[in-house]
Amino acid sequence: MRSIKRATLLLLCFATALVADTKQETTTKAKIGGTLGTLAKMTGANKPLRQVQYLKGDILRTDRLDKKGKVVETQMVDLKRRVFVTINHKKKKYKEMTFEQWKEMLESGLGSIFSGGGQGEPGESEKPEAEVDWTFKLDIDSPGQDREIADKHTELTNLKLTLEAEVTKHEEGKEPQKGKGGMIVKSSNWMAKGNNEMQEFGKRMAEALGFGPGQTGLMGMLTKVLQNNEQLAAAMEKMQEEGDKLEGIPMETTTTFEYWGEKIGSGEGDKQEAETPKSVSGLFSKFAKKKMKKKDGKKDALMTTHMIVNYHDNSTLDPTLFDIPPYKKEEYTRK
Repeated sequence: MRSIKRATLLLLCFATALVADTKQETTTKAKIGGTLGTLAKMTGANKPLRQVQYLKGDILRTDRLDKKGKVVETQMVDLKRRVFVTINHKKKKYKEMTFEQWKEMLESGLGSIFSGGGQGEPGESEKPEAEVDWTFKLDIDSPGQDREIADKHTELTNLKLTLEAEVTKHEEGKEPQKGKGGMIVKSSNWMAKGNNEMQEFGKRMAEALGFGPGQTGLMGMLTKVLQNNEQLAAAMEKMQEEGDKLEGIPMETTTTFEYWGEKIGSGEGDKQEAETPKSVSGLFSKFAKKKMKKKDGKKDALMTTHMIVNYHDNSTLDPTLFDIPPYKKEEYTRK
């Protein structure tokens, strides 16, 4: 699980990459609800995040700034060398991770989840723990509103993603227990019109990491999973089709993640609370299970994020911006 988190964080750092020589600064704020929100305040994770991105050809550099505007950490992805580079300016050290190491780390983590972690008796993982009925819906709406952001004309596009699951758990000698829960993601995006080059770097990076059409490895593993769930496979296909309509440069984005859950019936009576089975624990175990105990079905905001582009410039960049400073190199170690 830790490997997946590390791999995903690296991927997210580079997912918004642009293609022509580009420099842009963004500020991102996150508001987290519940216990996680309290923890975020204690650790400072809820503070605004300022980043400056530089893109030139096959290299993207992302600088994380402190509140005084000083560069604290740099992340770089080099498509030509096929490496991720993490630079700690305070400690004057840097690490490199090859694309192959990144894929190995992610595939290993996904493989342990899909195989059940290698625990239990032989054949135990093949026994269905619960029946899960998935529902997926993605809506994109353009209301016709426009505004200027960082000297660019933008238009509003709203996105709503709804994922819902109804779970029926069977236990020998007991009446079936049922629960229903889900997650809703709402995103308002102020998009500036731009050419396709703004997405090309991200596409090339995805292909280099094994996410391209017809590629094996990680994509093969994900395809195998989707083949075992026709509803999720159809959902992914629709998501891709609708996502293609969201074109341009995101200049300001506000995204809210909501979750909900409710107990919808059990022959054991009201005193017995519905339990979320492990088969959907990744979605509900920490959030919807709590809501099922309340049996109210109300939506709770898990997190709201807000990103705005402070400035965006396409002037030619100095190639030395992408040089690694003469710091001590630390060897990559898999954790």
